[in-house]
Amino acid sequence: MRVSSLEKLFNSRKIWRASHQLPPKNKGINSGFPQLNCQLPHNGWPSAGLTELLCDQAGIGELSLLSPALAQLSQQAGWIVWVDPPYTPYPPALAQQGFDLRRTMLIHTQSQAEQLWTLETLLKADYCHAALFWPKRYSTKALRRLHMAASQGKSWGIAFRPISSQAHASPAPLRIRLSHSNKNVRSNLQQTNVEQTGLEIEIIKRPGNWASETFCVPIQQQLRQHQAYSANTPHYQTEKQRDQQPVIHHNFIQNKTGCTLPLEEKTAEKIKQPTQNSVTPFPPL
Repeated sequence: MRVSSLEKLFNSRKIWRASHQLPPKNKGINSGFPQLNCQLPHNGWPSAGLTELLCDQAGIGELSLLSPALAQLSQQAGWIVWVDPPYTPYPPALAQQGFDLRRTMLIHTQSQAEQLWTLETLLKADYCHAALFWPKRYSTKALRRLHMAASQGKSWGIAFRPISSQAHASPAPLRIRLSHSNKNVRSNLQQTNVEQTGLEIEIIKRPGNWASETFCVPIQQQLRQHQAYSANTPHYQTEKQRDQQPVIHHNFIQNKTGCTLPLEEKTAEKIKQPTQNSVTPFPPL
């Protein structure tokens, strides 16, 4: 009877044991990278809770790492929400990776308090599959509330934080450090060996296991150079691309109340091309 009660207590998720991984409440989401899947709990990204990606520079391949999983989620009648991204996402690049733009939303907030309220509301909702955000000075208490909201709503909260955050404790069950690799990674792509840019990954915190060693996954060079951010596309297109007549652009539409609406398609003739002075440089995906 005592042994049975002890096992029941261990399985209640109220006691954490480093050497024991509890059965998953939800199946992991395939990351699209076999090297990463075998290192992640339940062989994939978590479908609920808070995940932290630590990197000091935007555009090293962090969105390429997430795009296969986020594209899967966008096809499941749920929303993928970007909250105050540092750069405006470029919808054609997302569509190229399989995102359902009808289920992709961009939200801008006016203050940190408003941002926290927005994130907590989204993560608790059953219609939000994933919320991406870039916290600056979040307290441990605020992060814990977001993790609890994501766990309650069975949604995936993805926080992009600077590497300096590694020195501070976090309630996020999964924390991953990312850095750009200067080495080319050999990958079998379409039955031909292709050299691809690598992304170095170190899992510094994960449920049921210790930190991982640094390993590398290949990031497609074509995707890295594609515009993942900013609707100011003409400045970043090649001369050949500029000469071609664009068929459709996708823009984020904002109504008069300030609420951001889903992505909407617009013909190229209706879009006012930005001047070069209005374009702000942004990093690749």
